Amino acid sequence: MNTLLMVEQQKKGIVLRRIVYCLLILIRLFALIEYDEISLSNTIFLLVFLGVCFIFEEVSFKFDYFKNVYFIKTARYVQCMITIGILFFWGVDNSSDISVVALLIMFLVDYFFTMSIADSQSMVSYIAFLFVPIAVIMLIKMASVNISDWLYILFDIIILIFVLTYEAGIFVKYVDSIERKLFLEKNKNNDILKENQEIVSIQNKLQDVNYALNSQKNDLEKAYCQIR
Repeated sequence: MNTLLMVEQQKKGIVLRRIVYCLLILIRLFALIEYDEISLSNTIFLLVFLGVCFIFEEVSFKFDYFKNVYFIKTARYVQCMITIGILFFWGVDNSSDISVVALLIMFLVDYFFTMSIADSQSMVSYIAFLFVPIAVIMLIKMASVNISDWLYILFDIIILIFVLTYEAGIFVKYVDSIERKLFLEKNKNNDILKENQEIVSIQNKLQDVNYALNSQKNDLEKAYCQIR
């Protein structure tokens, strides 16, 4: 992705991220107060994580760290990994599952926005960086559950990898087709502009020739009058 476009997108998304962080903090605190089964240690970790994310956004925005693609890509990657770990190892409690999934989706989208869309190898490396750690997490998770449970987890991860890989491929092809179309339109407009400039140039030359012919005509008429 173009660096300027990535920076602009990250800055535009800061409002959404601020809202999500604040809402998740309030929701988790409310759940902790209302429900006895909510884990205090999990809550503290989640609140600290959200607080660090919030501070990161503000510092990055203030000091313009969004211009550093590798810094933002690494930060989004770490956020994705921590959020995935929360979902797999904690289950977070039923009151927060959907919210944490929404948080993960937000981080994934921001992570893929740092990808070079025109480069298919970039897409493969991005997906590999995501799913190699996920595979390790899955193996650790499966080792701690019974056979029937890990089969469900295995099928879930297979479906997740398939869907994300397939959709990422479609997204890259879609954006590439748009860029090609815009490129062709730009070239077409440039050709039309060039033709218009050539027409204007020809018109100017014709005007010059016409002016010269009129001048010669006037000179001949004056000469003819003198001869008479």
